[in-house]
Amino acid sequence: MKVYLIGDSHSQITFPMLAGVLSGAGHTVVGQVSEPGWASYSFNAQPAAIGNIEAANPDAVIVALGGNNSRLSEAYRSAVDEFLSRIGYPSRRVVWIGPAVALRDDVERRHVWTTDWLKKNLPSDVPFIDGRKYTKTGHRDDLVHFTRDGYEKWVDGMKSEVLATLRYPPVVYKYRRPALYTFFAASLLAFGYQLYKTYKRR
Repeated sequence: MKVYLIGDSHSQITFPMLAGVLSGAGHTVVGQVSEPGWASYSFNAQPAAIGNIEAANPDAVIVALGGNNSRLSEAYRSAVDEFLSRIGYPSRRVVWIGPAVALRDDVERRHVWTTDWLKKNLPSDVPFIDGRKYTKTGHRDDLVHFTRDGYEKWVDGMKSEVLATLRYPPVVYKYRRPALYTFFAASLLAFGYQLYKTYKRR
């Protein structure tokens, strides 16, 4: 699968690492854009910064944005919708990696709000990977960015999720765990019922 990467300052470090993971799984990275300090609406204001995504014609776009969002209101919805359209959604698959944990209170408040909003409001066929799960430690002195080791742990933690979003159709990815649990529970019930019938006949 051809994959295009678009992100903020964190992605300057994480994307080269992630590109190696993608390549190792048989995918091809056909473009990478990392803009420090940018949010989705920054790319809407300067769409040329997205790069020549149409010429690259990726099958999927991995987005790592949200940490610089300051529109903590419903105004953020239109910015996200416009950005998704600019990168080719819904014609191409999109995966969204959310903000990291920040140890600076003002930044952390924005990250928490944005993570919650993205979880609830991204289209149902846009998988959301919660960056906060993998970024609780490893911060640099600015309390926002990470040491190289911290970034490596972030990528190592989320790589299986990223690959799963590309392996499964979006609806299957979204419900794969509940479906697996349901299948497992049904199998146990069926097995238990067969045992019950076997012992009842004795």
